[in-house]
Amino acid sequence: MRLDRITRIAALAGRVCEFKVPGDPDDAAPNQGGGSTDQDAEPTQRQELLSIGLDADLWHDKDGNPFATVLINGHTESFATKSSAFHDWLIREYGERNQIRVGHKICPLAPSAQPLKEAINALSAKAVKSPEHQAGVRVAGHDGLIYLELGTSDWSVVEVSASGWRISFDPRAFVHCQYQYGAAALANCATL
Repeated sequence: MRLDRITRIAALAGRVCEFKVPGDPDDAAPNQGGGSTDQDAEPTQRQELLSIGLDADLWHDKDGNPFATVLINGHTESFATKSSAFHDWLIREYGERNQIRVGHKICPLAPSAQPLKEAINALSAKAVKSPEHQAGVRVAGHDGLIYLELGTSDWSVVEVSASGWRISFDPRAFVHCQYQYGAAALANCATL
């Protein structure tokens, strides 16, 4: 009787209401994890950002600091996952995949702040559980080789071995760039 009364009130208000009987097999429990279900038509912003971030090589240093190495314009760059550089990379990649037409122009969309924050936190947590690598600022070592990032627009590095050196465009070391200039950059390079 109460259900019938609610239905009449809803009809008077001009609304169409759908009622589910508790225990009905179609009455699925709400998604408590905030993730998608198989019935979702499109991924959420957070899911899209996570998908983009999972394309990066996630890792951490010996102190547990999370990093991501990403491919940008044919070269790799490594960023702390909590850095503005990684934040900007995620937004840029999201915008390239999600665009809107404004008049005769195409404009990239930007994700909302909360899904972006949640995605970065999740990717940071995954990076901490991922392989450990030495993070070098402009200078790093890997498998007996030393890499010196030159700070050039082509992101080339000098690869130094016991037999000599060569210019490389694909360093195997995780050279973390903090965009330091002047005396600070020279001091970091001097640690070689």
